[in-house]
Amino acid sequence: MGSDVLVSPLGRAPGAVSGVYFALREHRQVEIGEVVTVGTSHPDVMSAASNYLGKLFERLDVRYDPIHIPALDLRGRNREIMPYVSMIGLALEQAHQYVQQSRGEVHVAVTGGRSGMGALAALATNLYGADHLWHLWVKPSIEERGTVDRLVGLTEPAEMELSPFLNPTMETDACELVALPFLDLRPLHQTLWAYRRTGEAPDPQSPIAALFARAGIQNFAQVFPAGMTFEVADRIMELKARYAQATPREQAGIMAEVGVSLKDYCVVGEKEWQAVVDLVISRAAPQALVDLAHRAKDRVGFWRWLTQNEKAVTAATAVVGTAVETGSFVLEALGLYLKAQGRLP
Repeated sequence: MGSDVLVSPLGRAPGAVSGVYFALREHRQVEIGEVVTVGTSHPDVMSAASNYLGKLFERLDVRYDPIHIPALDLRGRNREIMPYVSMIGLALEQAHQYVQQSRGEVHVAVTGGRSGMGALAALATNLYGADHLWHLWVKPSIEERGTVDRLVGLTEPAEMELSPFLNPTMETDACELVALPFLDLRPLHQTLWAYRRTGEAPDPQSPIAALFARAGIQNFAQVFPAGMTFEVADRIMELKARYAQATPREQAGIMAEVGVSLKDYCVVGEKEWQAVVDLVISRAAPQALVDLAHRAKDRVGFWRWLTQNEKAVTAATAVVGTAVETGSFVLEALGLYLKAQGRLP
């Protein structure tokens, strides 16, 4: 298995991702060991991941990790755009950790998905850094027939590997990798975090201060850090404060609002948050939430953190097993987690 990681948007054409993999392997002698895609939950995008890329990369002995934000399309700024950038950032941060151990490199491709997804992937690459940023040109006949609705019948991984629609290197001069320019703002991360925590701006005469003044620190806060952003963390704490004084009906609405943010940023899944809400409604003891945490899928580390810090959360709440206290336990856990992650001062 290779030591490099490829991160890419994913749309309806799986070959826009696998094509980059094959082009890197055949034309640049790069061995990719892990591929991460970030897409919406549109059925065609889900199909591209599960019916094509998942099967193909399993055959190639490449680890494949698809991330899907809950939205079906990128239509709204806060509900779709920001989580999308944040999830690509999360994928890049995890990729950097992977290659530190494997001594590989991080590659980002911007060909997959709609043009807006490529633009957001390039933005995330500037914010979170990579070693290479690629665009893949393919000849029009491949591009036009590469969507999942036109790949029906291509079901066997061995056939996929030989298909020019998933592997354009099978045809002569059918594809070309194009290296794209980008900035790597990772050296600014500590300054960004410090500014958020303390409010202390850099030296007014420094180039960093000029960058903040021109771009606006709040603009950074909308897409930084990866995973749950500062803005979303603040919003959850506002809801937490309201929860303590709310009526049972209001509390149900607050829990629903919290769930929306957590699902948008892939902290919890739809079924997982419904299970949390059911525990609150049924007045289950908070231990049931911890039991759920042991079973839940964990992309950003919240569930793992909860299992490791159960005593600290219990000590911070007066847990008596009522519905209100169980809900408070959930929100207290989120607050402590966000502080531990540096999202809150």
